[in-house]
Amino acid sequence: MPHTLSLIPGTKKTIGSLIDITFRKLAGEETKAGEHRFRGLFNNISSCVAVYKAKDDGNDFIFKDINRAAERIENVKKEDLIGKGVLEVFPGVKEFGLFDGFKRVWERGKPENHPIYLYKGERIMGCKENYVYKLPSGEIVAIYDDVTERKQAEQKIKHIDFVLRAIRNINQIIVTKKDRGKLLKAACESLVETCGYYNAWIAMFDESGKLIKTFEAGLGDDFLPMIKFLERGDITHCGRTALSQSDVVVIEDPSSTCADCPLSEEYSGMGAMTIRLVCDGRVYGLLSVSTSRDFIVHKEEQDLFKEVAGDIGYALRNIEQEKKRIRMEEVLRQSEEKYRTLVQTLSDVVFIINPDGNFTYLNPEFERLTGYPFQDFIGRPFTEMLAPEYIESTVDRFKRGLSGAEIPIYEVEFLHKDGKNVPVELKVTSLLDDEGRAIDRIGLARDISECKQAEDVLKGERSGTNVPWILPT
Repeated sequence: MPHTLSLIPGTKKTIGSLIDITFRKLAGEETKAGEHRFRGLFNNISSCVAVYKAKDDGNDFIFKDINRAAERIENVKKEDLIGKGVLEVFPGVKEFGLFDGFKRVWERGKPENHPIYLYKGERIMGCKENYVYKLPSGEIVAIYDDVTERKQAEQKIKHIDFVLRAIRNINQIIVTKKDRGKLLKAACESLVETCGYYNAWIAMFDESGKLIKTFEAGLGDDFLPMIKFLERGDITHCGRTALSQSDVVVIEDPSSTCADCPLSEEYSGMGAMTIRLVCDGRVYGLLSVSTSRDFIVHKEEQDLFKEVAGDIGYALRNIEQEKKRIRMEEVLRQSEEKYRTLVQTLSDVVFIINPDGNFTYLNPEFERLTGYPFQDFIGRPFTEMLAPEYIESTVDRFKRGLSGAEIPIYEVEFLHKDGKNVPVELKVTSLLDDEGRAIDRIGLARDISECKQAEDVLKGERSGTNVPWILPT
């Protein structure tokens, strides 16, 4: 028969108590172990965690605990905060709306995200992203991270995008604006409005270094002292440096570095970049902008600014060349008109013949000499005006002229509309291209009828014929 355990009266209750004590002890140890694990997690996570207990009136929140990340980010010690109110330690938190967020979460129990941005001008000095929620115990927990570097990087990328957009705008301006003044004014405005620079200005100089004109955006009347400064022949330190080199001149603190600059006070708290406007060795002037110090120290920013200056310099070169071309065309036009008037009024026939031997130009004297309207012979062969016996020799002379040989003056006869031949003296010159090939022939035909008549008279006198009789009186 199997053995059975006999229990002494009361033993069952005692054993049950021991089991209960044992389980409670084990549960307590498990609780302590769990608390230890969560405390380790609380203190070692990278995010900041702070626990607050609301005052009875809800007008402040008392620090109950913070983790090591919060101590490091806030530069405080936990023991200096525990038991103190948020507004007592960080009174400025009320200005950012975070304290009001605490109150709403405490009253409604609904979690909130609440970012805090700290700016100096437009420069991000700090940024924290807060997640606030309420525990069942009524305590408020804020979990937050310092994302300043990420936000600054995002701001930098955004600014670079603005600069690229400004470059595109300036390239469009270059295409549409052919007037130098309108181009430079529009470029300054684009750098301020599109690129996000605080201000931008351009100073134009002639080849002797004398100021021609200035353009600006974002400064208004504050730029007047700089205009007077430049008109006196003075140039700022950064301007002198920029004119002597091709790189961007970066000034992180113009207000202290450039004491001679009339804009030093306007640049307080900002950085500045200055570069010369140049193309093919010709320096046209200076371009200067002010912007956040965070941006100008980056090579990408400087390279893009240099690209802007290069585009403007290229546009100025093109405008200058276009003006020269227009002036040259005007000079040539005036010269052409002068010589055309001279040719049109000559008493000799002036003509131009192309390589095919056709007239491309005849002056009005042709009509007086031949009786044919000169317009009727434009495009027709030169040989149509020659007496038949002169065609072969003239064509041969012209062929020699095609090789660059000089064509001596010679005599031919032009056909006249009334059927008579007109003796003329021809002088023809070949116009050659860069390779020595004749492209046109320009000629002059002079009526020598009177000379021929005089020669006939002289010949008659020598031979004793055709001498008029002298009648007696």
